[in-house]
Amino acid sequence: MSRPPATSRKRRVLALLALLLACQPEPKTSALNTLQASNADGAGFARSGARAVSKVGYVGCDVWHGADGTLGRGEAQDSEDVKATSGKDQDEVEEAGTSREPVLAGEGFTILRGSCRLCPLLQADWLDKTAEEIRSFGAEEVGYWIRAVLEEESYDNDEDEEVVQEITNTLKVQSVKGRALLLLTSDDMKDMKIPVGPRKVLENRIAAVSKATAKVPDAREAIQDIRSPSWTVHSPRAMAPQLIAREEAKAAILEYIKGVLSQEEYYWEPASRKCAILTTAGIKGTGKTRVLHEMCTSWVCETGETGAKAALIVDFNEKSSWDHSKAATEVFSVFSKLLLQQSGMPADKAENCARVLPWKQVMQCLREKLNLGDEDLLLVGIDEIRQLETVAGKDGAVQLISDLMAAQDESLLQTSSCPVIFVWTSLLESYMPMLMSDSGRRILPTISLRGLPLAKALELLPSDLREALEKEPFGRQLVRQLLGHPRLMFDALIQEYSKHKPPRNPLAWNQLQSHIVSYAKLGDRKALDSIEVARWYSPLRSTTQSGLEDLCLRGVVHSVRCGDSWINILHPILLQLWARSEETSLADQINQMFEQDAIMEAPPDIMVHFDCAVRLALGENNCTLKQLFPGASFWSERGGLPNIIVTSTQNVLAPLEYVESFADVEAVLESLKNGKIVVSKLRNEPGIEYLIPWMVPNQDDRRRIRDLKPPCNKTESASLLVLGIQTKCVGGNVPKWASVAKSAQEALAGFQNHPDVLGALPVFYTTEVRVKTPPKNLEIPSIYFNEVGLAKLLLQRTGPLRLFFLKPGKPLEKMLPDFFESKRSALHKRA
Repeated sequence: MSRPPATSRKRRVLALLALLLACQPEPKTSALNTLQASNADGAGFARSGARAVSKVGYVGCDVWHGADGTLGRGEAQDSEDVKATSGKDQDEVEEAGTSREPVLAGEGFTILRGSCRLCPLLQADWLDKTAEEIRSFGAEEVGYWIRAVLEEESYDNDEDEEVVQEITNTLKVQSVKGRALLLLTSDDMKDMKIPVGPRKVLENRIAAVSKATAKVPDAREAIQDIRSPSWTVHSPRAMAPQLIAREEAKAAILEYIKGVLSQEEYYWEPASRKCAILTTAGIKGTGKTRVLHEMCTSWVCETGETGAKAALIVDFNEKSSWDHSKAATEVFSVFSKLLLQQSGMPADKAENCARVLPWKQVMQCLREKLNLGDEDLLLVGIDEIRQLETVAGKDGAVQLISDLMAAQDESLLQTSSCPVIFVWTSLLESYMPMLMSDSGRRILPTISLRGLPLAKALELLPSDLREALEKEPFGRQLVRQLLGHPRLMFDALIQEYSKHKPPRNPLAWNQLQSHIVSYAKLGDRKALDSIEVARWYSPLRSTTQSGLEDLCLRGVVHSVRCGDSWINILHPILLQLWARSEETSLADQINQMFEQDAIMEAPPDIMVHFDCAVRLALGENNCTLKQLFPGASFWSERGGLPNIIVTSTQNVLAPLEYVESFADVEAVLESLKNGKIVVSKLRNEPGIEYLIPWMVPNQDDRRRIRDLKPPCNKTESASLLVLGIQTKCVGGNVPKWASVAKSAQEALAGFQNHPDVLGALPVFYTTEVRVKTPPKNLEIPSIYFNEVGLAKLLLQRTGPLRLFFLKPGKPLEKMLPDFFESKRSALHKRA
């Protein structure tokens, strides 16, 4: 909270003092003596340099004020003099820190109730102390100064004295207490266990006092500070491990640099003479900063690729460098400060130079320090411009980008020397086009940094780590859950696995997952809002664009290549962490998918929980079979099966029911009518493994289903459609689909022939890759998935579960090149 000028504060206090003195009769001697005795320790305070001139006492103030100790009677508060005081004067009295409620301190005497331990005059006196005066404080004076600061900000509670004592006790071991006070940082006070509120107040006041009295150099001194040999420019350094799978990004940036230098039309607007803007984008940890460092360290003059002589990086993620009070109005100054500070200049000198020098002069001095000639190109990577908007607002971010690009235009159009090129990064692909929509500049297609190919990422892991992960099903699943995310794969996995003992049970693996996500700072489980997860799993609704961008910002949404395009998925490791923490049926089914993926070599249970999760997300909304089963082949098309509308009566409290077998048709049918998915405990159940109930509300759709298998004994009211699921994961081809169809038909016969059942259709989930459509000898009406169809059905919602990692066939390898390099997993390779 800002503080009024000292003269204004004193004027208010004097008005209060005059008002009180006019209303005060002589006190009784006995009461006066009592109060004087109780405040005898005030002399020490007076000797410390405060001006104890007020004749008003304050509750909680342990200092006696005034030579005669005169205090006003309680009746004075109701005197006509007080009532005659103007509203303005009363406001000033209240602002001085007192209320008009009296508190009896003795017979006929009053102490005004106030919120401070120091009277306002003394408080103002201490708050006026300069940094030079504070540096000479002893421990006692440090305490008075801290009290005054806290009281001004209305932090009047029992914590105040604890704060004062904790800080003064700590500083007593310092040789110069006042100087040590001005050097206290927020972290220092945090270590002292100072509460957040008082800590922030003191931190801001210390910074304000130090800044108010700091000597600001003139332009000549600032230039000398930049040129000073006492510090050396920190150019970007190469990072490990080696950069992989970023060839497209590197090539695009290189083409941009070459095109800008040669002023090709694609990179310049001939009419406006404005250069196009290039941005790289990707979720947290995908390598945006790394690409900038690669640009700055590998593409300078020694490679001959760009002709650049030097490079610098400004990282807007360094929030500790922000001056929050200035960012919105002095954006260019903030940029200059960060550029100098992150280049290696001491922070205090960087701030002073940025305050007195224009950006062009800062750049010129840095170029001289880098030994760049007037024609030498300087590359500048600007990392995460969106962080600037959070501090300076949209207008501030627009201002900075516009000014910097204008400077780039000027330098490259040869109206000025010192050529410079900027390359930007952002978390969102849409951010820069949105921000610069009115700039008149061409915004080049964003360079999107996605997940690394899993096989290539695995090759960079230490061989002993790969071997350890390969031994355990949970380890193999963990690698798939990381999905080639650079920070998760290389930083978090390596660091956390080495710090903890190799996990020996599911709980230990779960803890390792949590440590990995926490270390990588990828996102948090709160970002996976339940509504967004439900939309993600629903076959009808999709996540809104704003919701998708919000999830991308938190690193929750991840993109993977699917052929020549990209699809978005909820990041598997974060999705499982969310599912463990949420207490809903949907979350439980998602978690069960992951758990079954880790412990089961065959995937039937994975599919059970997937189907259940989709039904829970759909709720009681209508849906066509084609929407419900994208990627499936329907037999037969002539009956309009894909367009049949179904709806669910899902039992959300107990969505799954396990039975010994399907032999008792009536009992199973009763569970189906109650909206439960029924699963057989018999792993060798002939033909089908679980049954899913759907209702068909439309009369025309019911007729189509009845006509699929005439003659039938169905009544007009029959609306229950039973889907019998069979999962058939194989290592090769299925030689006799006719026998498979016959088994399914026989298993469903008891339900198909029941008068209460409208129809019973088999659904085949299989890793068969030979057949792209249902075989001709599979003549019963059915829904059929091969391996590629299953990928379309599951991948976007669940990520790469075990089903896709058994023995992927050629079609799936072609569809998902980032997942598979051959039938043999990269985990099995040895260094």
